Amino acid sequence: LLVILIIASPDWFSLQAFRLYRAGSFALTRVLIPAWIAHYYVKYHVSQMPYGIVNLKPRLFPGDVVAETGEVIPDLPESGAHGHH
Repeated sequence: LLVILIIASPDWFSLQAFRLYRAGSFALTRVLIPAWIAHYYVKYHVSQMPYGIVNLKPRLFPGDVVAETGEVIPDLPESGAHGHH
């Protein structure tokens, strides 16, 4: 009976709400935001290869040899027309 009275009291709910608020604000201000700032700094300012730069394969032109297969890229077909115009 005593436990039910303690749990049902409005002061107990306010205390729990305040504790939840304090724990959430601590987690946000002391853990999440500093972790995000450190992650951002390392990702965009410390990393050797900047984010978003992708190494592209070299372009192939007629007469080039494909290294993996040894295949030679054939010449483009000659047409008498001037393209699509």
